[in-house]
Amino acid sequence: MTLHFDAGLAPDITIAVRMDAGNRRALDYYLLPSIDLTVGKLRLAEDNGLSIDAYRFDDLGELFDLAARIPFAEAA
Repeated sequence: MTLHFDAGLAPDITIAVRMDAGNRRALDYYLLPSIDLTVGKLRLAEDNGLSIDAYRFDDLGELFDLAARIPFAEAA
């Protein structure tokens, strides 16, 4: 799978879903932060090495954790 990034949109995080061969269920998810993406396109394979697979997750729990509200005093 090849991902093409549109820098004009300037997203903070790109979410890529890798589907099974029948396109029926998600195999895994990649949460790709723009700060670490310096290329215009990225090719994903079965095994991508640590530099890319560090952003691979089995579900979107990490994304929900990033988006969770926390008290201001805790954040400061």
